[in-house]
Amino acid sequence: MNGEQETAASIQLKMLPETLPNITGYNVDAVLRISEKAGGDFYDIVPLDDDHIFFMIGDTSGKEMTAVLYMNSTISIVYALMYKLRQNKGSFSSFSLIHILEILNNILRIKTGRGHFVTIFIAVLNTKTHQFTYATSGHNPVILYNPETTRYKELKTNGQLCGIVKTELYKKTLEEKTEYIEPGDYLIFYTNGITEAHNRGKELYKKQFYDNIEHIQSNMSAGDAVSFLLKGVEDFTRGSPPYDDITLICLKRNKKEWIMK
Repeated sequence: MNGEQETAASIQLKMLPETLPNITGYNVDAVLRISEKAGGDFYDIVPLDDDHIFFMIGDTSGKEMTAVLYMNSTISIVYALMYKLRQNKGSFSSFSLIHILEILNNILRIKTGRGHFVTIFIAVLNTKTHQFTYATSGHNPVILYNPETTRYKELKTNGQLCGIVKTELYKKTLEEKTEYIEPGDYLIFYTNGITEAHNRGKELYKKQFYDNIEHIQSNMSAGDAVSFLLKGVEDFTRGSPPYDDITLICLKRNKKEWIMK
């Protein structure tokens, strides 16, 4: 069993990006901590062209090899669809996240065992217009927070768990939304290993996590914010074994710098 756990963790880590891209006007950081039994968390941040960045975060059902192999299949399908859409359209100005989710659901439902599913949040950021277009399939909302304006918003859409229901029904649940990202905004992506982490008294961390987001300071980098939020989880769960994989991504839009001449 120890060998299987190590193999599953090794595969999971190899599917993660080795480095994060430089994003014009933004800074970004991410972390994935694998639990004792790999839980199938995954993420990626992929430049699509000079102006568009693709974001993906998700979680699969099951543990260890089952979860990791399902994760591997999900990532591979999304990559193939992403680049196929780019080849066909030539531009991401009319990029369809819903189309990706529809096909992903159909393939997973047909090719995987009954009862397996994935939750996933996918998005495209236009670094010129600062439009953040997103779609969700059963995953946690991304939290948008600005310490200076106190703007706080859950970026969420409808969307069934991916890989469970037939295409016709699944399509009816999907929607795509767009949010303008203002200077100083933080976007926090996460998996349920954070919100469902618990302490010795079996209390969930969910409420405290959302409260901690509102304690992010405007001078924090994306990396500082990730470290701050992770420390909150560690302090809350101290002495309690990890419930699940923990994944966090923070994207921050830099403030405009005015140069006096």
